[in-house]
Amino acid sequence: MTLDASLLAAKSAARPGERLPVLIRMRERPDLGALKREVAGLAADERRQRVVETLRAAAGRTQAGVLAELFAAQRDGIASAIRPLWSANAVAARLAPAELDRLAVRGDIGVGGPRSRTPYAPGRRAGAAARGPARRAVAGPAVPEARRASGPAAATAPTPVWSVTWIGAPTVWAQGYRGACVLVAIIDTGIDWNHIDLANRIWVNAGEIPGNGIDDDGNGFVDDVHGYDIRKQRRHAARRPRARDPRQRLGRGRRHRRHAHRCRPEARLMAVKVLSASGSGSDANIIAGIEYALANGAQVLNMSLGELCPSPATRAMYRNTADAVAAAGVTFCVAAGNDRSLQRPPT
Repeated sequence: MTLDASLLAAKSAARPGERLPVLIRMRERPDLGALKREVAGLAADERRQRVVETLRAAAGRTQAGVLAELFAAQRDGIASAIRPLWSANAVAARLAPAELDRLAVRGDIGVGGPRSRTPYAPGRRAGAAARGPARRAVAGPAVPEARRASGPAAATAPTPVWSVTWIGAPTVWAQGYRGACVLVAIIDTGIDWNHIDLANRIWVNAGEIPGNGIDDDGNGFVDDVHGYDIRKQRRHAARRPRARDPRQRLGRGRRHRRHAHRCRPEARLMAVKVLSASGSGSDANIIAGIEYALANGAQVLNMSLGELCPSPATRAMYRNTADAVAAAGVTFCVAAGNDRSLQRPPT
């Protein structure tokens, strides 16, 4: 394994007993270009499923030896937070320098680099506290049908807000393209499923029985009825803002019963929580959230988040994952240019 310069520096500066956040990329990876050509003629669901199965199989085969060593190191107390990632054929972990030295002699690992710790939601410094009271990811019952269908919002066609009109969305709606039958994964800080604009569009995993503590559909996630909280490994990543939540003004309130904020008003939304309420998180959780959405049928992945100065290993991992999403025929929407206040752009 080749350790990149930043990881070598972190290893040299490590304190006794410290475990460093590391990304381990396997040397052997599937040819995603060839896979994309192979599945190009398949129906959408079959194409996505074929890509997911192929990448999972490749990761399971190539990561087996490394994972066995890492789990042995975990038992010895020199490794923790081990997370295999099939989309990038990488493993995230926290490792003591001694374990890094042992892994360095393996020939099946291509590059080891530091794992970035604090991706952030756009417009907010990584790890900064949210304005106003903190938001909570909550696990609750499915949205009642009565609530979905009732109220002024259901009876009156809302007027698009200026930004939706500005990009020409109403013109596209008039042609019949309103997002019906499209599943969009919101990979971020969670979703308030009781929000008046969203309550009747939240995805329901038909294979799960809510609240029974069983992985009914066998996808590896227990009670993921509306999505999943990847950070805390728990069911549906919903978010219920409090009255003073600054983001609440973007949705709740009487005036928003008269306005439409979404470009695809008939799309369904899958909640995939990968960041804290303040917008911080880890690359491993974000990649795992992408994998959850991809494996569970999302057709569009939306990530309104970014990261300043990621390491080469981190950039390569995201590139591999993005290529996997493209091979599966899924649309990937990621924020860009929202960090101007934090970093001066090159001239």
